Amino acid sequence: MTSAGKIDVCRVYYKCKTCRYHEYDVDVSLGCEGSYSNQAMRLISLAGSSWGFETAEECLEEMTGLKLSANTCTLKLSGKNFLT
Repeated sequence: MTSAGKIDVCRVYYKCKTCRYHEYDVDVSLGCEGSYSNQAMRLISLAGSSWGFETAEECLEEMTGLKLSANTCTLKLSGKNFLT
């Protein structure tokens, strides 16, 4: 999920047979290590800290097309500072 909405990306999955470390290299390059891009997380953080999570949910969907529940806002932001 990006700040402009949902996108589909085909990517290659790498896994080390020895240590079992795994990653999608393109995720780091695109700034989307996880389900949401860094910019989307900044918007979620700004909305969640400006309004209650239920209002943030409604505003994010209306303004950007980001569809996530108030519960997801809460979970994504717990203990993290994305505004710096």
